[in-house]
Amino acid sequence: MKNFKKPILIVHSKEDRVVNFKLGKQIFKNANQPKEFFEIDKPHINGIRFYHNEISNKIDSLILKK
Repeated sequence: MKNFKKPILIVHSKEDRVVNFKLGKQIFKNANQPKEFFEIDKPHINGIRFYHNEISNKIDSLILKK
């Protein structure tokens, strides 16, 4: 992550049973700016189905911050 210099959005859930939530937070902590962490409440990859508008808006916002 140290060499990755692009905007990053971490979308993660405490309900995720595949990837531990603490790992998502650690990845976020180690990421360079601009970055954003978006916590959702759906298991693993199901979040995109329920939060697609919010995720799209956050991506747009990160891109415009460049």
